[in-house]
Order: sequence, then C-alpha cells, then structure tokens
Amino acid sequence: MTTLSDQPPIVLFVDDDPDARTLLPRLIHSFAPQCEIVVVATGIAALAVIAARAVALVIADYHMPNMNGAQLTRAIKRASPALRVAIVSVDDGPDVARLAHAAAADYVLPKPFVLTQLEQLIGESLPPAARAP
Repeated sequence: MTTLSDQPPIVLFVDDDPDARTLLPRLIHSFAPQCEIVVVATGIAALAVIAARAVALVIADYHMPNMNGAQLTRAIKRASPALRVAIVSVDDGPDVARLAHAAAADYVLPKPFVLTQLEQLIGESLPPAARAP
C-alpha cells in the first residue's frame, strides 16, 4: 500500500507568465529531482491544488491578475499555516517585500534571482531525499 509519506514532495509553482512556467520548473527540478512540480497560472488554481493535494512548498509570482502573491499567501496561510511560501517578483522594491512579509511569506526573492537563493529555499523546505546530492 502506498502512503502519503511514500509520495514525492510537491512543489507548486504559480505564475501567469508562460515563459516563467516553462523555465522555473526546470530549475526547481535541478535542485530537487525527486519532487513533483505542479505548475498553475493563477492563485485560484493554486488554492484548488492545495485543497486537493499535500503541497510542501509554494513558489508564487507577486504580480498576477485577480489575486497577487501576497493575497495568495494570506489565503494559503489561513488554511495551512505551516506550508512554506516563497514570493518572487521583478519589482524588488521595499513595498513588495513588506507586503509579502505582512502576508506571512517565508521567502521573498527578486526575479530574476540568484540560483543559490532558490537552492537555499528548496533545501530549507524539502526533505533531503527530494534534493539533488
């Protein structure tokens, strides 16, 4: 019988930009080859995935239509306070960071970001067996 602990951890990536939805999952996979990467384009779709599956880490763009990254983070943290959330944004000004942290985001990264930052947040958020050696 397969149990939840036998399943690979899920990283949920949320971004309305199709190019980002292609590139970032490849980078995530390079640092966490044993995880499942689920990609969606909206905050609403992300909440549906989180309601249906055990997600280990959410990486979300800040600037998205209808629900920005801070709004998504607030909704996630209300339902699952321990779920780690990273917000990425091309706008690396203090307002985005302040709003993201006020929403209880665990990480805020500029976009594009330094690969070591992505590696660090994956290392802190996923079990060792899911990460690259």
